[in-house]
Amino acid sequence: MDARLTDISINMPSRLDTISAVLSLALPRRDLTGVTKCAFDFCGCTFGEPLPLLLLGREIRALVRRWPDVEYTCVSRHSNFRGYADHIGFFKYAGFARGNSPGEASGSGSYIPIQVIDLEELRAASGDRPYAEIVVEKSAELTRILTQQSSGDAFLAIDYAVREMMRNAVEHSHSPVLVLFGQYWPALQKAEIVLFDSGIGISCALAESGMLSTDSDEEALRFALQPGITGVSQHERSFQDVNWANSGFGLFVTSRFCAERGLFRVISGNAGLTLNGSSLVPHDWKFDGTCVQLKIDAGTFDGAGERIAQIVREGEREAREQGREVSASPGSSS
Repeated sequence: MDARLTDISINMPSRLDTISAVLSLALPRRDLTGVTKCAFDFCGCTFGEPLPLLLLGREIRALVRRWPDVEYTCVSRHSNFRGYADHIGFFKYAGFARGNSPGEASGSGSYIPIQVIDLEELRAASGDRPYAEIVVEKSAELTRILTQQSSGDAFLAIDYAVREMMRNAVEHSHSPVLVLFGQYWPALQKAEIVLFDSGIGISCALAESGMLSTDSDEEALRFALQPGITGVSQHERSFQDVNWANSGFGLFVTSRFCAERGLFRVISGNAGLTLNGSSLVPHDWKFDGTCVQLKIDAGTFDGAGERIAQIVREGEREAREQGREVSASPGSSS
């Protein structure tokens, strides 16, 4: 075969700021039969946001696993994007030998660099303590990095969301790792946090707990966003520490709060849901595990604590109306 046909280049979009920009590359459908060298060309890329960057990194790694005999290279040139991607650990996360490793940079008041959290290590480190208790400590640490605060409405809102999504991954996903990346744009007054795992997914977690058994991932996602829905069975909850027992309010409260003040998105299995204001839009996206995107208008943090408490009360009322007797105590949301 002509050498020119065995070398290919995949050009990255100029802006990695939407899921469609990543999907347009069609990496899961790439057939590299006969290809000896594959270059990922980032020279024209000028901007990236957390969710598209993490999805792209994940898909590049998956492509390499499927076609391990191909020689892969990363092509880039000096630019603001490359400096940013180097610093947050994107290239190393995607599998290239350049820039910081995930978690290597210390972070600042505008970002939490890409973190790959070893959930098995975290579970082991909890010892006799409930997993939720150690998650509280980790989420507070990450939130302090992003907000440069340890109290106040901004800290409370972001800490609540990060804590509940982390807790879901630790307790329900069976995933070995959790990937997290947060960004804050002061000029735009926008904050975005993305978390994903490679676990069993929401549909399987609900089936394991006996809450719901369905072949529809979209149905499972819609069900999981209701109050009082948890991936822990009633039998398991009976053995949990009363202060940290699961009551199924984490996704409900976080999704409603973020949708009111920005955007909440969840993707798992063969479906995704985006909540923005009062609208709920389904998607046929695919994700092995669970991916959650939180976007919050930083100018709306005032009164966050009061609003979260109000959403909890509304959820308790809705759950009772649906025949689920629950109580969402502060430590028992997931």
